[in-house]
Amino acid sequence: MKTKTSVRFMALCGFFIALSVAGAFIKPFGNSIAFDSLPAFLAASMLGPIAGAITGLLGHLISSAIAGFPATLPIHLIIAVEMAVIMVIYSFMARKNNIVIAAVAAIILNGPLATAVFIPILGKGFFMLMFGPLTLIAAINVVLAVIIHRALDSMPSVTKGLGQDINWWFLRRSSEE
Repeated sequence: MKTKTSVRFMALCGFFIALSVAGAFIKPFGNSIAFDSLPAFLAASMLGPIAGAITGLLGHLISSAIAGFPATLPIHLIIAVEMAVIMVIYSFMARKNNIVIAAVAAIILNGPLATAVFIPILGKGFFMLMFGPLTLIAAINVVLAVIIHRALDSMPSVTKGLGQDINWWFLRRSSEE
């Protein structure tokens, strides 16, 4: 039974990573800012912190590799680690607090704070240039993930066939406590 769950979990992680890579091609501003984090936020809330972190990290690295690491490999490695950490925090906050508080925190973490990390490397000009667009796209990614999650959670036919490991992680766990 454990093997079956692990295989299903890996398959679902792979699905969300593929969605993340596909989302990286949706670039509303024409630059590298895209919708690649939406599937990671969805995986973090539906499957838990590990799935969210894996999806955020690998989704970003794969989509960046396809694009040829436009901001250089070291910068993309930092972003990938940021994504993993943000997904873990979001997943745990959604479980301990509520999805709205977690969403607000995720927007702040994925927008201004994730951008501020690069001030020592790329300067304040980079921060000022990227702050607005990154925060806007972070907000859209997070809000869409919450809406999709809520919609899927209201469809028992979807959740029934997916088994125990897709417990809509934070909602079911918080109701069990």
